[in-house]
Amino acid sequence: MEFDFSKYPICDTDIWVNICLADLHSRLFAKYEKLVFADVVEGEIMAWNKNPDFSFIAENFDSYKKHGEIFVIQHDVHIYEEDRKILETTLYQLGFQIDFKNQPPEKNKGEFVSAIYADHFGIPLMQSNDGAFQEGGRGRVEFPDLRIKNWFLLPGSSNGRS
Repeated sequence: MEFDFSKYPICDTDIWVNICLADLHSRLFAKYEKLVFADVVEGEIMAWNKNPDFSFIAENFDSYKKHGEIFVIQHDVHIYEEDRKILETTLYQLGFQIDFKNQPPEKNKGEFVSAIYADHFGIPLMQSNDGAFQEGGRGRVEFPDLRIKNWFLLPGSSNGRS
């Protein structure tokens, strides 16, 4: 695969939703140029299409993806077959019951799949404000080398923090 994962962060669903709600996606792309998402997270984001008041969350994602600014890691496409079993075993060891699909949805699956992909592809940074990946959370324990950036607004925004 010809994509340098070390240059871009992987993001979870909550971060994308918060960025869209705050209308800050253009600032995020100005900072990082491209974002990486797990296929499970893409599914969670695209589910926002079902809500007419918030369908713009999925529409923004789809638009950035079509323009090449979002790269989605597809488990069945971007992971070599011999590596899939190893990643699936990791997911099961974390307590998830279903493979890399998220039907029916499992709590925190998008964040943990993102962390597994980050570890597999050498992605150094995950954008997440999920409690499982904050200090003392299970994600921090399981993936201690993964840098987590937790913010609600981008730096320079009112009340922003990074």
